[in-house]
Amino acid sequence: MAALAVFWTIIFATMLVSSQQQQLLRQQGTTGSRQMSMVVDKKSLTEQDFVRVLNAPEFFTATPDLSVPVEYRCSKDRIIGVDVRASSLVRNNVDIFKFRWQCEKTLGQSKVRTVAITLPDTVLYKEDRLVRRAVFVTSMELRVWLIDKSLWTQYKMNHYVRALAKVSYPMQSVPPYSRPPKDHKQCWRWDVKMIDRFANDFKYATCPLEPEVVDFFTFPVAFGGYKRGVVKELPKFKDLALRKHMGEISTKARWTLSVWVYLQKYCSMNLCGLYHKAAVDDFYLTPVIFVTDTGHLFVQVSMVPQQLHAVLSIFKLPLHQWFRLDFTLDGNYFNTTVTYGPNLDKQYFMEDHFPRTVYFDDVSGRHVFGGTDVGLQAIKGFMAHARLYRTHVVPHDVIQIPPASDAMFAIELPQEYKNCEGFKRYTNVKLRHYKILKEDVLRRRVCLSFYAEKMEKYRRGYVDPESICPVYAGPAKQGYATTNALIRKQVAKYARIYSLHDKNLSDQLYQKAIDTVDVEGLRGVVSSIPMLQQSACLRGGHAAYLLSVLYTTGAGVKADQARAWRYGLLAAQLSGKLGLMSIAHKHHFGYDGYPIDDDIAYIYYKNIADQTQKDRDEHVEDDVFTETIRLTDTNALKEITNENDDLFLWLKFQAKKGVTDAQSAMARMLFWGQQGIKRNLQAAFRYYEMHAQQEPKNPEALYDYGIVMLKGQGTEKDVKKAMNTLNKSAELGSPAAINALGWYALNHEGNATKAAHYFHQADRKGNHDAAHNLGHLYWSGGYPGLKKPDRGKAFECYWRSAQRGHIEGSIQSAMMFYNGYGLQERNAYNGAIWARFIAEMSPELGKTLRNGLLAFRQKNWSKSLLFYLLAAEAGLEQGEFNMAYLCEENPEGLAESFIEKDCKWKYYNLSTLAEWPSSYAQIKMGDFHWYGCGGKRDASAAVKMYAKAAVQQDPQGLYNLAYLVGEGVEIENMTLLKIGIDPVHKTSNVTLMSEFYSRCRESRNSDAFIPCSLALARVQLFDIWQKYEGFLKLSSVLGVAMVTSLTAFAVHAHIRANRQDVDTV
Repeated sequence: MAALAVFWTIIFATMLVSSQQQQLLRQQGTTGSRQMSMVVDKKSLTEQDFVRVLNAPEFFTATPDLSVPVEYRCSKDRIIGVDVRASSLVRNNVDIFKFRWQCEKTLGQSKVRTVAITLPDTVLYKEDRLVRRAVFVTSMELRVWLIDKSLWTQYKMNHYVRALAKVSYPMQSVPPYSRPPKDHKQCWRWDVKMIDRFANDFKYATCPLEPEVVDFFTFPVAFGGYKRGVVKELPKFKDLALRKHMGEISTKARWTLSVWVYLQKYCSMNLCGLYHKAAVDDFYLTPVIFVTDTGHLFVQVSMVPQQLHAVLSIFKLPLHQWFRLDFTLDGNYFNTTVTYGPNLDKQYFMEDHFPRTVYFDDVSGRHVFGGTDVGLQAIKGFMAHARLYRTHVVPHDVIQIPPASDAMFAIELPQEYKNCEGFKRYTNVKLRHYKILKEDVLRRRVCLSFYAEKMEKYRRGYVDPESICPVYAGPAKQGYATTNALIRKQVAKYARIYSLHDKNLSDQLYQKAIDTVDVEGLRGVVSSIPMLQQSACLRGGHAAYLLSVLYTTGAGVKADQARAWRYGLLAAQLSGKLGLMSIAHKHHFGYDGYPIDDDIAYIYYKNIADQTQKDRDEHVEDDVFTETIRLTDTNALKEITNENDDLFLWLKFQAKKGVTDAQSAMARMLFWGQQGIKRNLQAAFRYYEMHAQQEPKNPEALYDYGIVMLKGQGTEKDVKKAMNTLNKSAELGSPAAINALGWYALNHEGNATKAAHYFHQADRKGNHDAAHNLGHLYWSGGYPGLKKPDRGKAFECYWRSAQRGHIEGSIQSAMMFYNGYGLQERNAYNGAIWARFIAEMSPELGKTLRNGLLAFRQKNWSKSLLFYLLAAEAGLEQGEFNMAYLCEENPEGLAESFIEKDCKWKYYNLSTLAEWPSSYAQIKMGDFHWYGCGGKRDASAAVKMYAKAAVQQDPQGLYNLAYLVGEGVEIENMTLLKIGIDPVHKTSNVTLMSEFYSRCRESRNSDAFIPCSLALARVQLFDIWQKYEGFLKLSSVLGVAMVTSLTAFAVHAHIRANRQDVDTV
């Protein structure tokens, strides 16, 4: 019985202990839903030690009575501790609060003690002048524990780990910028008081704006299916907490990408780039979104560890309409939604779970829309409104649709495609019609007229389809007369014609439109619009660009911004050089509704730059060199010649007589197409040969002769003779010839070591080709002893050749600046600038300037205005300047009558934005600002423009600055220093004006001497008058009195003499 009693006593005690532990846990659970860690002493109920916090708070906030009640029971003497441990972005598990006390035996009863918590200001308050740095707390926990006194004495650390009973509570910390400012009630140090006295406008730190939702671009971007694309980089978050958070979720990222796409065709290759992420070494990262040649979506991601996984959509992407592609990645799950249709009410959907963890870091690598410079072809179409939600997933039905007024919808691309398809069907039917007519004539049969055909149909009730003319054989549609005539002409010209060549017909329509303006002047613009629209439908980039220019400026038609955008984008998409140049320039400077974006400007500039190199290498007779001639430069205008001009004939005569300078000039003009002469490589070779034979010791003459023989330009290739000539030139010290020897050693002998030796030798002599060739060796990894490509060294060489004016070196430098190859960071601005530098050398732009110049010399004002307008809208500084000059001169009133917008202000202003603007344009803009053209005077802007002209040593700028000083306008010291004038001259307006006029008089322009001297004399006389005004007034009075007295005396003497004469008589 005794044993049974003991047994039931043990069972009852165990159940009681268990129920007490459960009750303790339930009570603890009522303090919140947070997870906690708890350890209870495993002893009998009466001897059990425990410790806990009653009603543990969720937050530690900045309150005066920050405290926690701690309940505890000790079976013997113990030590109780309360800790607050926190982790930040830079340190982990730091005890920011500690409190200890000794617990004596409580005889089975628990006690409660309130512990005041004192935390550092840096975790409770915002930053201010005393709280210098607010700490972002990533995690925090409140810990209470109970340890045996002997263990406390024996061990100095890790008491919580050795505790008999312990509990921890996870806490939350208020973010730094959401915390309250501290009310400092303590006495401040004297230095803090002084700072506070002079900094009453101090504002508490606020959270910096972080780009959690990023718009890569919003305005439509044209992609022509070429190997280039828009590259974007995301900045790292400034906030350390966000930055750490993004790093932690790189393997469980949650983000959404949304982009609008307009596809014209599916990919001409297996895959075309729509969007992807790429590392600096062009390795594909997560995600890769391509379009296949069948119109399906190809999606690829990078998984951990370094594995790729791809999926292919079942659906095909729609053509010739805007659709929105929404791509969402949520951990290893992704989905893609395509919203399309006339009313955007249709959808395609795909989703998948990747088999492994997907890695994504939005700041590493580059975000690429379209293709790449290293081989990936872009889609053929347009993109707009590319947006990335970096930190969260957004359902597709939440993403807003842009309004109908947005540029993407305003340009009406689907309607343009529909109209063009109708026109193409019409041309095909007309071709068939004229072929039948021609066959009938040849067979002596006559096709019935449209009306007779209809009458016959109704009379008989049935007509054999094979015996009648096509539907469009009737009256021509309005505006199609020129097209009909051109088709009829082609059918009549060729014996057999199966289809129309769109480009030939497009070029003919464009030329007809130009001829119409040539004959009718700007009045003929209206009648040329249909021809230009039809030419643009047939992929005529020139026509699309001209339409864009007309609708932008209102030249002969009413200005229409939406149509201007449409045709400008179509011209760029068709790779029309002027169109590409124009839209790139407008993105670079941000006008005519185009947002500033050098990432976009680069791809357009780069397209022309790549074509420029090919154009200069190929021989096209009507290509000309892009020459910088302003219509105000009378000397340069005199040098423009042609094959029948006296200057050209005189040079030709002198060259044949053996004058070497004339031979060199003739060769240069004919080889490059300079000074109004068309390219003629055969004739240029003859003059190079004559010059080399005339001066066999001239290294440059020998090089020119040898290199054209080596390349076979204008003559048959003769490698042996060319190398002999180049060796002689190299021996005479020609850097270009030394480089040519290296090029031959690399490409014909395969000797990279020998080639590098020659390249280095020529590079040290300043040859730009040699620097480029060295860059190529480093870039390709072909430099002797190099195991892999060295992009850093390659960039140094390419950059050196670019600074020396090398075309390919400039293109490579632009590409490396843009993509960040060989650099620490990308520089899209420099990439755009260098691509533009080469793009402006395009022969196409040179021809446009030349046509405007020749029309000006022939006094064909309408044609000159038209071509200079094309050049100006393309962003060429000479075109802008000359267009502004023509608008100012306004010959025959054309500019005011036929151009809707103010072209003087616009183009003079744009020309001043160039790297090397004309001081004439700067002075004009200064005048416009000073006299208030446009309704508002801006003296400070006038000063800036006149100062820029003065920096270029233009005396008119100095003269105008002196005039402004006389009018009381203040000129800043920094402006004076830029001009080279010491601000000490600002002691008085007279002193400063005298300095300006003195410099004006001493300028190299002799025409400025007299007006500047007179102005200086006027200022000096005025100064003398002010200084000696009293003395001069007194002198004047005395002088006048003396002259009056002498005059009176003389008159009196004269009267007396006359009276004496009368008396004598």
